[in-house]
Amino acid sequence: MGGTEGRGVATGTLDIRDLVRGGDLCRTCAARSARWLSSSTRVGAVRTGKLFSAAILEDYSHTLNELREVGYVTYARRQLSPYLRACVDQFSRQQRSMTERLIERIRKN
Repeated sequence: MGGTEGRGVATGTLDIRDLVRGGDLCRTCAARSARWLSSSTRVGAVRTGKLFSAAILEDYSHTLNELREVGYVTYARRQLSPYLRACVDQFSRQQRSMTERLIERIRKN
């Protein structure tokens, strides 16, 4: 049998030492995988953060340049006028509300 009894080869059964070695191997592999995943996640988050920050800063820079070129009043008027127009239209007496339209629909039926 030549020293194979401790490894369980001759009897066809597993020795407890084989199980311990296998468990150590699994733990080592799991630890390496966890470190790799953690490292990869960290690198991905940093890259995504840099891309996101760059996009925001580029847009902000573009907006500030445009504001500087046309002036604050012109820029504010151009940006806010659609919202002000919608607000005025919403409260206009000629504008029927959703409630009024619903009541009319119920009365017709």
